[in-house]
Amino acid sequence: CRINNRITLLPPNTTARQREIITSLPQSIDDRATETVTEALQEMLSTKPELTVPVLDALSNLDLDERALDEVRDQVLEGLDA
Repeated sequence: CRINNRITLLPPNTTARQREIITSLPQSIDDRATETVTEALQEMLSTKPELTVPVLDALSNLDLDERALDEVRDQVLEGLDA
């Protein structure tokens, strides 16, 4: 899947390139990939704090279902408490 290829490209790239890839995801995926991309972005929120802004931007541009939106919101709020 093209989306999985983009996500797996993230680790070796520079932070600037990672930001570009992340912010382009909402325009590059179809609805079938939203769940996979959301999960990958949520993992990045936990593991790559330097990418928080582009990850949140990408998540805000995805059509998330209510459950995914609640999970993301909870994760962000937990991160703010830390």
